[in-house]
Amino acid sequence: MSTLELDPAFVAACNTHGLDPQKTNMFLLECALQGREPSKVSMFELDRQPSPLWAKVRKLNRAAA
Repeated sequence: MSTLELDPAFVAACNTHGLDPQKTNMFLLECALQGREPSKVSMFELDRQPSPLWAKVRKLNRAAA
């Protein structure tokens, strides 16, 4: 079990999308959040409109809205 799986935000997001936190990684979760097909998207494409959790994990700088 990784540290990310223990993150309450990760577990909550998995539960919201019907995913098992024990069998889901951050990439699959972000694909679900963005409505993208994991086999047809890259991590860099997900970086374009990241969720707050994805931005935190990927250490992305997000512009203030």
